[in-house]
Amino acid sequence: MAFTTELTIRGRTYPTAYVNIDTVQAYTTNCICKLRAWEDQAARVAGIEPLPWYENVAEFVMTDLTAANPIAYAYAQLEAGGYFPDATWNVQ
Repeated sequence: MAFTTELTIRGRTYPTAYVNIDTVQAYTTNCICKLRAWEDQAARVAGIEPLPWYENVAEFVMTDLTAANPIAYAYAQLEAGGYFPDATWNVQ
């Protein structure tokens, strides 16, 4: 799972940045996701290092404590929460 969106990192805009969740920390009240981004999907596939993105944390309230897959749950919350309103979701 991943998504593409326009990101501005350190003053440079990446119109089709490829973003995925690196880690998820799920607690009883909240969930914290650390994201990674590449210039585009081709950079990710080529094995190029992720961009130096330091504002890459998203946090939201846990509403489903029975979620079997925390990463899928985190993607659903990011999509529904408006964190990246112009993103194209579920990119492979």
